Amino acid sequence: MPTWSPDASVPKPATKERLRSVARAPRAGYCPCVRNLTTKASLAAALLTTYVAVACGAKTGLLFDDPTPVDGGFDALDAGPDATPDATLDVGADVSPDVTPDVSPDVTPDAPPDVMPDVMPDVPLDVPDVCIPEDDILEREDAEVIFVVDRSNSMDLAIDGNDPGPGEDRRWDVMRDAFQLALTPNNDFLAIGVKMYPRPVPNPQTAGEQCEVTPGLDLAIAPNRVNAFVNLFSSTQPLGGTPTAPALETARQAFANRPDTGRPRFVVLATDGAPTCNPNAATPATCKCTWLPGTCDDPGVGPYLCLDETDTLSAISNTFAQDGIPVYVIGISDPNPLFIDMLNRMAIAGGRPLPNGPRRFYDVQQPSDMNDALVSITDSIARCVFRIPSLGQAEIGEVTVGNTAVPRDPNQQNGWDFTGPEEITLFGATCDAAANLSTVVRASTVCPDQ
Repeated sequence: MPTWSPDASVPKPATKERLRSVARAPRAGYCPCVRNLTTKASLAAALLTTYVAVACGAKTGLLFDDPTPVDGGFDALDAGPDATPDATLDVGADVSPDVTPDVSPDVTPDAPPDVMPDVMPDVPLDVPDVCIPEDDILEREDAEVIFVVDRSNSMDLAIDGNDPGPGEDRRWDVMRDAFQLALTPNNDFLAIGVKMYPRPVPNPQTAGEQCEVTPGLDLAIAPNRVNAFVNLFSSTQPLGGTPTAPALETARQAFANRPDTGRPRFVVLATDGAPTCNPNAATPATCKCTWLPGTCDDPGVGPYLCLDETDTLSAISNTFAQDGIPVYVIGISDPNPLFIDMLNRMAIAGGRPLPNGPRRFYDVQQPSDMNDALVSITDSIARCVFRIPSLGQAEIGEVTVGNTAVPRDPNQQNGWDFTGPEEITLFGATCDAAANLSTVVRASTVCPDQ
């Protein structure tokens, strides 16, 4: 997956904690101390209401045009015990004009004042994001992976490229056992899909028939598919050429057609040689022959044996560089320098090559190498990818695995690095240290401007 950095030109993710101030302010015309001016009551109650309303209106500058008390209004409240019963009047149609409060023309006896609701809408103010340092325990992310498996006729050979001797396993059997060993402990953490290639055609009559790839996956992406995957090795047998490019495009399309679950995605290619079945190799001049000299000169055989470097590298680059899906490359050793160079370029294009060395792909020279390669890859996919909180203005200050602080390694060889806006991956020995599920991985954030 392309390295993601907080310094990249893409917009930063939303800040996890955003401080907002909310103002709740009364609107014009609203006075919370006024309830109803039309209820019939005694004069004292009516005038008291008038007094309170005027007082409230005077404070806010709302409701009344003229805050001056009506004649006798405030004096009547001071009359005390000597006030006569005649001072009690009904507010309404029977009220004498002499004591009718001079209220605003907007208030009529038949309608209450236009009082606004007590609860006002939240009005967020523009407050800058606040950086808050954190110390989080990170959670592993379940992953989705498609295994693209070469079942060309050379998978019937032993690891050394010869016919299997007594008691010696074929490459096909070695690969099956290695997948079972590596995937079983990670069955709960991976959603697995499988694409095997080419399409097995009994008694093929043309080179083209040996280079066909069936559409779709042989095993749809789903969790807990290890046993179903392993059983495929018994239900089909090696046959045909090595059309790696269309098989990789099939895996890429399967991910493109699948709804985005937010989980990290990977492709793992396991092959026993360089890709062949080059449909563009029409003449010997355009063919890099993968077999004995002269065998590719026959126009009917050449496309089957010619190296398909352009389409294969394009399929891998599109998957990683465009779609953000890393491609791991496992290759069974072959002394042909053409094969070694091609597998190296494929591994580099996929974004998950081994550290600098003569062979950047996962090189298999004996059965145990296949086990080691698949265990390392599946542990990295299933146990070393972690979700991090949205950073916002913050930066990761330190990542610890257990009690050990580990450095960031942008080269993705040993340490941690960003592999998404809210995702980090551990690499190399750092990933090995975190493979034990009881190991706690933490990340602390710092505020660079504080």
